[in-house]
Formats: sequence, structure tokens, C-alpha cells
Amino acid sequence: TGIAGYEVTYTLSIANQSVASAPGVVLTGTLPEGISFVRESSPYPVAQDGRAVVWQLGTLAAHQSVSVMWVGVVSSSVPLGTALAGQAEAAGSLPDENAADNTASTSTTVVPGYLFSASLSPAGQTTGIGIPAVFQVRVQNTGNQPDQFSLALAGLDPAWYTLEPANLSLAPGQVGQATLSVLARDCSSDGLHLFNVGVTAASGGASQALAGRLTLTPQPLISNLAPGSGTNLGA
Repeated sequence: TGIAGYEVTYTLSIANQSVASAPGVVLTGTLPEGISFVRESSPYPVAQDGRAVVWQLGTLAAHQSVSVMWVGVVSSSVPLGTALAGQAEAAGSLPDENAADNTASTSTTVVPGYLFSASLSPAGQTTGIGIPAVFQVRVQNTGNQPDQFSLALAGLDPAWYTLEPANLSLAPGQVGQATLSVLARDCSSDGLHLFNVGVTAASGGASQALAGRLTLTPQPLISNLAPGSGTNLGA
């Protein structure tokens, strides 16, 4: 797999499967269209022309194998899900009795670097004034790079709630959770309250708003207790 705008590394391996040495061996690799050459790593003479890289391997002894590495960068304009095909080919100065195994191909699928999903559970609650309501915010890094996420709430009185933690650092595939605790004590706060929890990724700035509902109902209050404290009852 590869990420648009990022490097991808290929390793080419070749083996002389003959009992005799193979002179004048040349290895040619062609990067997929959409991937540009950056650098290579090998002890052999090399020439690069566009997406093609040619290594002069010289003579390979019987059963000798060698590997070379090259690095390319995926164009930022390549759409996600695109399969980029590359190939490699080996040839020597002597005829090969089995030339069918002198070629190989590879496919690089472009995957997202930064992506995430988020949810709020439950989406809505009904509770009484003075009774806490708890929501869970779940964030998963569904991309292929580590990322950081910030959480913020809009729509509720800041004195009513806590949202912890407000920042999550997640590796690819990792899930993080934050707890939203709401407690309203003002009797005039009864009714339906709509709010949003915003989740924003540090890389790329993608964001998602999680809609929530909180319904507050007034609870019975004891305003006058009779008989009062210290009163004797009975004969």
C-alpha cells in the first residue's frame, strides 16, 4: 500500500538458479505510473530515466542472490483506492533457458493517510435537574498514520459539564474514548437542550460534529416539612 504524498519502498531480489555463473546481468525496475523516483540503495552501478531504474549487476555466481532497494513518492493527485502497477525484469548476456521467470510485477494500492470515525453514545438522554447525565465519545483512527484529535462541546452552559480528556493521540486503528458528564442544578434549565461535540483531527484539519440531546425535567422538591424537627408525636 501507499499514501498519496508519501514515500513507498520497493525491494527487488534476483537469484541465479543455475549451476553456472551468469555474466552481464542487468536488472530493470519500472515504478508504477503515479509514483516518482526518489532514491535507490545498492552497491551496483545504476542509471535512472523517469520511472525506470537500471542496475548493472555484473556476473552472478551459481545460486547467488542479490537485492536492491528503491524509494518513490506517490503523487498527491492519485485517488484513494487506485491500484498502481509496477514491474521488474532481469536479463543476462547469455541466453536463458527459462526466461519466463525473469519478470515480476507488483501492485500498490493508494490508502488514506489520515482518516477517522467518531460517535456519541447515547445520542440523547432524559434526566432530572440535579441528576448527572453521562455520554461517551468514541474516536477511532481509521487512517494509516498516527494522529491527534481535539474535542470541544457547543450548545450547553460550560458550568454544567466536563469533557475529559479533551485531546486524544491515536495510532492507526487505535480507539480512544472521552467522557462527557453533565449536571445542571438550575431549576429554570428544564426542557430540551441540543448540543454538538466537535472532533477535529490535527493532521489535515478534518472535523466531525456529533449531535446530542439532553432533556432536563424538574424533580419534586420538599419545601416545607411538617411536623418540624424536634416535634414529639403521639401520646
